[in-house]
Amino acid sequence: LVTVTLLPWVTGVDPVSRNNFNIIGGIWDKNFRQVAQDAKPVDGSGNAVFNFSEYLGALLDFDVSPHFTYPFDPGTLIKTFKNYVLEFYSGFAEKFDGVVQKIHYDTLRNALSGGLNRETLVFYNDHGTDFFSTPANLRTFMTWAPLVKTTGKSVPEKLFFYVSDKPGYSYVNLMVSVYFTDGTNEAGSWVAEYSVVANDVLECSVGYGQLGFATDYPTKTVAYWKVWLAVEGEDDYSEVRTFIIDPVQYENERIFLFQNSWGRAYDVVRFTGNSALSLTLESTTGNSQSIEPYTSFNAPSRKFESSETQGMKTNSGWVTREMKDFFREMLLSRQVFELKDNLLYPIVITNQSIKEHFIDNEYLYSLDLEYDRAWRDFFFSRFNIGLFPVLVRFYCDDYEENYS
Repeated sequence: LVTVTLLPWVTGVDPVSRNNFNIIGGIWDKNFRQVAQDAKPVDGSGNAVFNFSEYLGALLDFDVSPHFTYPFDPGTLIKTFKNYVLEFYSGFAEKFDGVVQKIHYDTLRNALSGGLNRETLVFYNDHGTDFFSTPANLRTFMTWAPLVKTTGKSVPEKLFFYVSDKPGYSYVNLMVSVYFTDGTNEAGSWVAEYSVVANDVLECSVGYGQLGFATDYPTKTVAYWKVWLAVEGEDDYSEVRTFIIDPVQYENERIFLFQNSWGRAYDVVRFTGNSALSLTLESTTGNSQSIEPYTSFNAPSRKFESSETQGMKTNSGWVTREMKDFFREMLLSRQVFELKDNLLYPIVITNQSIKEHFIDNEYLYSLDLEYDRAWRDFFFSRFNIGLFPVLVRFYCDDYEENYS
């Protein structure tokens, strides 16, 4: 929200009545090309309030360029995206007697897609500040996932990091500490370095396979690892995130990638509970009349069109309360993919419920999820994965690694 205040008078200037007085407010990009404009009358206090969030959100949504790496590249641990942030000026001018007067521009500002819930917005408003004015928030990854997360060897974990408009550093190091089941560790080694500039968003690939643990430590078993970013002068710049390997192999493991509340950043979750497939069939039928003699081919009822939608019911398996709360992110997401055979399938979540279970003096939680594949099929075929040698190699490597 932007409030423009009209001063009631200026010393030495006689007040003059103006016809159809308004305040013009607009948005200009960093090259001063106008992208939006609105007009507001002033209230009794001489104020005009403009809400540019819808305009900015529409401009950000209009950009459909990629916001994450796909197909997944195991050789690239950090990738920079420059399409997450919209730089803009807001400007205001008086309008009266049908003429727009001189435009007064604000300072260059940044807009990111996404948002905060009402409770968080009320907190910052009551304290007269905002999310990005809090220094600690500039050191967090772009996710609301728990700091400690259970994962699997085949899960392509991702973390996104926003480089602020005044970062104070010119490069980042992706740092990893690995801890093994025998009690040993390899702590604080950097695995990638990358130059950055203001308003960059970094995509960090931090999964078991992406970090190459199976190759680097062939005689050891990884228990968990910690990931963070270091910059010049600060070895512990960002928050530290921990990934714990789940040693159990699940027949029904499903992996989902979804756009989170940071707007263009993405999170990865896996479900390990039972799954069931259902099909919804839709048909268009009709009758036709024929004066020909009855044959096997001219019966009056016909099906003109038939389609099916694949639906799925799956369960997260038992998770912590923090992870259960984080699943709300996925339920709110407008873009969700299921990862299967290294391919992304868009889905639409249709129904969900939270269950509580009390066992061993602690609460365990699970999420029942129902979703549809985001399309209708009008024909049937079988996807022969053997026709694609790269996918066969990916699958077999994963199978041998997990089940050897």
